[in-house]
Amino acid sequence: LAAAPRPKPSDFFTGFEEAAYNNVAAAQLLTHLCTHFIDPGAVAQQIHALAQQGAAISRRSYAQLNAVFMPPLDREDILALTRALDKVSTSIHTAADALYVYNIQAPTPTAQWVGDRVLIDVISLRFGEFGCIVRTPSPASTSHGYIVECPNCPKCKPWPSAWTRYSRA
Repeated sequence: LAAAPRPKPSDFFTGFEEAAYNNVAAAQLLTHLCTHFIDPGAVAQQIHALAQQGAAISRRSYAQLNAVFMPPLDREDILALTRALDKVSTSIHTAADALYVYNIQAPTPTAQWVGDRVLIDVISLRFGEFGCIVRTPSPASTSHGYIVECPNCPKCKPWPSAWTRYSRA
């Protein structure tokens, strides 16, 4: 008798990574919107599409969790991570949508700072280490800009292409 093929194990970590990359893309758009404020309706639509993509990733994670008998982490932890990652993309979408719906003429310096902070924090979550981010004043920016980069530490070696410069210029 031939053994029945084993089902492919669910890879929740790939879903977490996809959601984190999705959140970084949404945060970049929000930062761009808060800094340059060019065509807020189109940017809000792009962020909405990313929020929908994040919701699809969450639904896929929930379906995988329901289909597997022994997940690699506790079910509660997988649910908490999935919900938290989805909440980030939803919150970014809500902020961008408010900028557009309430017909804001120009974001305040505080809104620009919050946009930068969201991007820095989402990148920190994506790479899992707050100590790997260096904030330096950007000579290209006339206001309180940052350039966020990884100083090629050993922890970030697996992601050299992902740590391109995130700049407000």
